[in-house]
This record gives sequence, C-alpha cells and structure tokens, in this order.
Amino acid sequence: MVVTQWINAQYYFSTVDNAVYGSGSKVTHNPVGNVGVYQGNGGDLMTGLPFESLMAADGDPYHQPLRLSTVVHAPVDRTTEVLAGHDHLTELLDNDWLSLTVVDPTQGHRAFHYEADLEWTPVADQPEVRPAEARAPTVADD
Repeated sequence: MVVTQWINAQYYFSTVDNAVYGSGSKVTHNPVGNVGVYQGNGGDLMTGLPFESLMAADGDPYHQPLRLSTVVHAPVDRTTEVLAGHDHLTELLDNDWLSLTVVDPTQGHRAFHYEADLEWTPVADQPEVRPAEARAPTVADD
C-alpha cells in the first residue's frame, strides 16, 4: 500500500498543480542527473510528472485525480494486527491520504471501512436495484 500510495500521490499532485508539483512540458526538458529536470536552460528543479503524461488536452486529464482507495480480502482482525505493527500505514490512513476497505471472508465476505485509530465501520448492504423493465411504471416514465 505504501508504494501504490507514492505512485498515486505523484499522479495526484502532478495533475492537480503541474506547475508546482509536476514538471511542465517534455518539449523543453533538460535532465539533471537522476533527480529531475529544468525547463529550458535553468530555473527551479522539477521532479514531478510531465504534462503530456497526465493530460489529453489542456485541463482534460486522462484520469480524475483521486486519493488511493485500497481493498483487501482478509480477516479484519488480522488486518488490524498488521496495521498496528506499521505506524507509517496507519498515519496514511488516519490522515486520509488513502482509504482502506476490507472484505472479511470469515464474516460472510462482509465489507468493513477503516475509519481511524484502528477502528472499522461495516459497509451497509446496498439496496437491491431492480431493472427498469421489472419495476412498475410511474408518471415520470410516461
């Protein structure tokens, strides 16, 4: 989860503010060792992702910038034990940098969402949605 969060954060911030967290246009990149690029012949060192890898067109990103959502298929108790032994993961979760949902096979594959401080909330069962042809017509359908 830590590595995927790093990757997700780089895409997220480079997309949200490419001038500050990205690296601008690849057309004028000048590599600086293995640490970043300059735009043109100088300026600030830029370390994020280039504009062309994020945007299909001006202001039209390939993907909506979202924080990472993780789903794990494991017992909630075991997942809690793992999190309790890894403070760096609980810090990411407690500070809303990523979200975690566990599907517990020992509890009938019920889903639980991590809240904070190693606490979980059961995900409510979704109401059944009937297909349009199976439901009774309404005034709006006429």
